Amino acid sequence: LGSLAVVFAVNELSLPVEFLGILLLESQLFAFAGCVLYSKLQKYIQQRYAIREEQSGLFIIAINLCFLGLLPLYAMLGMLPGMTFGMKSLWELFSFAGIYGLQIGSIQTFSRSIFSS
Repeated sequence: LGSLAVVFAVNELSLPVEFLGILLLESQLFAFAGCVLYSKLQKYIQQRYAIREEQSGLFIIAINLCFLGLLPLYAMLGMLPGMTFGMKSLWELFSFAGIYGLQIGSIQTFSRSIFSS
């Protein structure tokens, strides 16, 4: 998904190479933020609903997968004729990278912890 976004940015939006570095840095920073944010959400879910750590970790992974499933759908909306949104501008690409980073950092962390236990 990430590499496809880079190809799209270069070919369709004619993005200079400098912006690709900024996108990479942005997604990595948001990945770290996603780890912290979803870790706090997991602790809240555990305390609020009194469930085990593995169950709350699976719930967080399900949330991440839902968001990751919606990202390509939003991008594909831009391919429909007459649509004014859906990965057609630079700000949408940067928001895509931020949301992607939030989800991918969290899903990698929680997947490792679930499979290691």
